Amino acid sequence: ATSRLAKFLGFLDVVTTSFKCMMKNREDKGYKMYTLSEEAEGEEMLTLVDQAEKAGAKLHYSPNAVQQLMRLQLFDTLCLQTDRHWRNFKCKVAKKGKTWTILSLKAYDHDQSFGAKSLAEYFKEQEESMGKTQMGFINPYVMTISKEDKRYIYLKRTRIGGKDDQIIR
Repeated sequence: ATSRLAKFLGFLDVVTTSFKCMMKNREDKGYKMYTLSEEAEGEEMLTLVDQAEKAGAKLHYSPNAVQQLMRLQLFDTLCLQTDRHWRNFKCKVAKKGKTWTILSLKAYDHDQSFGAKSLAEYFKEQEESMGKTQMGFINPYVMTISKEDKRYIYLKRTRIGGKDDQIIR
């Protein structure tokens, strides 16, 4: 279902295709239903982070990769994907010295999409987990940062005109 919805909505740039097939089961020589998935190109994000740390390299996201992360977050929300983490998406990377740039990414392992929870239950869980460490790679929908935080200073200077009385919401 995830693959078909991705194709229908135009998200195949960030989600692998997959399909169901019947295959012979070795144990009982009967048939069993399996899901086969396109292999994502690149390096698994978790492995990439470990390699960069060992090499003393810094990982950066290209503008394309940032856009793809946002598209993937949107798509995972639509599909109620509850298992997106650094072990189920791969990245294409340009490695130059100590600067490694993630150029693109593609997610796989969609078996925990379209769960039995309602949207209301899912969003309630998301709200309750905000601010807690999660295995996922995307920041929560809402985050609070202090005025001393570099992100706040940058956003204040570049996005909200530099006035202290304006608050990021």
